[in-house]
Amino acid sequence: MSTMEDADQGPRGQAPDTPDARRRVKVLYIVGSGRSGSTVQGQIAGRLPGLCIEGEIVNAWRTFGHRLCGCGAPLADCDFWKTVRHAAGRDADPIEPLDLFRFGQLARWRHLPRLLEGEPRVAARFGESWSGGARLYSVTAAAGEARVIVDSSKSAVYGHMLSLIPALDLHVVHLLRDARAVAHSWSRHKTMPDWPDHREMNRRRPARAAVYWVISNLGAELFCRPASARYLRLHYEDLVDRPRESVERILAMVGERPSASPFTGARTVTLRPTHSVKGNPDRFRTGPIEMRLDDEWRTAMRPRDRHLVTALTWPLLVRYGYAGRLSPRRPPAAL
Repeated sequence: MSTMEDADQGPRGQAPDTPDARRRVKVLYIVGSGRSGSTVQGQIAGRLPGLCIEGEIVNAWRTFGHRLCGCGAPLADCDFWKTVRHAAGRDADPIEPLDLFRFGQLARWRHLPRLLEGEPRVAARFGESWSGGARLYSVTAAAGEARVIVDSSKSAVYGHMLSLIPALDLHVVHLLRDARAVAHSWSRHKTMPDWPDHREMNRRRPARAAVYWVISNLGAELFCRPASARYLRLHYEDLVDRPRESVERILAMVGERPSASPFTGARTVTLRPTHSVKGNPDRFRTGPIEMRLDDEWRTAMRPRDRHLVTALTWPLLVRYGYAGRLSPRRPPAAL
């Protein structure tokens, strides 16, 4: 399936299988706005043989000492992350979490001008903090016996950083969701079970959520687009409506053909514990999950908030097929 808008994506083409590509670590990076379905997409991808979901690695340095792993154990006590830390350490001593994830600290918009200078200059400027990025993905792939690391960090700046590392073979899924649905989701109360006091996730007012949505998606297009065969634009609504087909498109892009499927029905997927370091509380969901469209915003969102978000995001709503429609524009069937 294709549209004129998506014609440059090449989502079904596999990346060239060269000796250099085989030596690099494949990373499937999910970029876009928060509250767009990246957690469930990552959880499904992480269930496929050869793929390992590690959550929002960009922010792991903030939370490693006091949050839970996706498997339910404290991150500091998780056997998987103990293995990673020992593999990344020196002289049989495990590396400190802050040093393991220091690469993520560089993902700041203020660093973007320097990041655009090219990898050699960036590597020289940031030193060990930069070189630790390649080491992080290499040791996690080995620990998880994975051919592909799934990273749902979503940050466009972080995605651009990953694209600069020669040791990584980056593939990008740009996940999109209607800005009004995203803004409504940010207004909800949502508890984080992996905090000791079960505090709530941060909430955003509609205007702020709309601005972040614009920045996130424009940033993804401007700074986080590798070669067309390694970039896929995917709507959340399509992921929920046709999850099998969406997953097949992702797998085709990364050149994987897993021998098993997590789907037990047209929209039912069986999830298992993962070793994700951070993300939406939905990362702790396990067992059979039925994929359903969350469109509560259509009836529960206040009209003035809906109109405000629509006005602030209108150009991109049009670009992504959301303007005046119940769902994104469906591409015509391939001839």
